[in-house]
Amino acid sequence: MNTIMPKLTGDELKLFEKSRYDSAIFEITTKTLAARLDLAWQVYSDKAPHVTDAQKAVARQFLMYVLNIPAYHPNEKIHQQITCYMKKRAELKEKNARFIPGRAPCRLPFNPDTTVLVSTPFYKVTSNVPVYRAIHEGELLDVNQLSKQKDAKGQVKFLTEEQQIGYQVVISEGKFMQNGRVFDTQGMLSHKKSDFAAFTLNTYGEFAVFNHRGMADGIAHSSMNAGLPVVAAGEIQIHEG
Repeated sequence: MNTIMPKLTGDELKLFEKSRYDSAIFEITTKTLAARLDLAWQVYSDKAPHVTDAQKAVARQFLMYVLNIPAYHPNEKIHQQITCYMKKRAELKEKNARFIPGRAPCRLPFNPDTTVLVSTPFYKVTSNVPVYRAIHEGELLDVNQLSKQKDAKGQVKFLTEEQQIGYQVVISEGKFMQNGRVFDTQGMLSHKKSDFAAFTLNTYGEFAVFNHRGMADGIAHSSMNAGLPVVAAGEIQIHEG
């Protein structure tokens, strides 16, 4: 990958200070996960003297966290995996800016890495043949017609990519994690069930977990993906990851 990257700024490098999961890169809510992945790759691969080894180590940890690379792998293998994944992202991110290597579900009858979905005009109706097939084979869940009507009336809040950041949970080394820490639904609520949460999994492999208060705050499953079909949606209880 010979792409020329802009020089890293001091504010960007500050995101990689401190150590491991205490670093701001894990918690910042103004950059999407994909954007932070690109920034971490830039820090990790930058050979400029003003980028410290400690900052590179944090960048490496973040890359492993997002790309779900086990820490027990030998260092050389970890480096090869990171390089391979980020090469693939560089090839595809112009088509799909949210693409994160290795996260998209693999059972879909279309390439989720390059296919950008749009909402269906009516429940289970679309002119996109592979997407139609996925919906009717049960590999994708479409928003039901009643919910579509609520969406159209503005009764459901559609969150922007940036607004979705605070709800995103990743699976890293076999555990549900958020902001680099083990995730738990204790204290959350879904349809009056304590310690449960609602969730969606989209075709990009993005997993969103949120409180579902019966639309009292305008937040519903379709909020997390702007009314697009998803791979899975429902309720979940997570205890210590």
